[in-house]
Amino acid sequence: MRAVWCAVIAAALSSGPACSGQTVRLGASSPAPFHFEPPAPIAELASSSRTDNPTLTADQREIFFTSDRQSGNGDVWFAVRASPSEPFGAPQPLDDVNTSAFETSAAVSADGLTLWFGSDRPGGAGGVDVWVAQRPSRGAAWSTPVDVSKRVAGSKQLSASQAAMMRDPSVVLAGW
Repeated sequence: MRAVWCAVIAAALSSGPACSGQTVRLGASSPAPFHFEPPAPIAELASSSRTDNPTLTADQREIFFTSDRQSGNGDVWFAVRASPSEPFGAPQPLDDVNTSAFETSAAVSADGLTLWFGSDRPGGAGGVDVWVAQRPSRGAAWSTPVDVSKRVAGSKQLSASQAAMMRDPSVVLAGW
């Protein structure tokens, strides 16, 4: 699975011809098919550990993803590069947001100044909550994460079995 995600990202980020995707109006009855270049691994991000949920800034210079490569429990990692045509630097854990608890599903804003992620850390509403951290500029430290699950109307908390599935996609869930 992690090889597939890295390969899909590599295809989208390749320095070859741009993807020929197009914008599809919501409600369109038959969107045109999308075509991607053949997938290829991103060598500098590869790991034998579970690595998933990649997300890029709009300028494609920073990538954030979830991996258990250091803690074995799931943490947010990132890598930076000078331009989209250059390789990423070595991936590093995002210590500003990681805890000994489970972190997952990082999603970075287009400008790279806001990061959302899931965590079952203490201080949340229970289960895996949505947390957000911000920074004033790229390269600056991230703020202390804030649990936003309680602020979202109709927020649904993940049960222990649903959190287990996020850790191991082979776990089958019913009733979500």
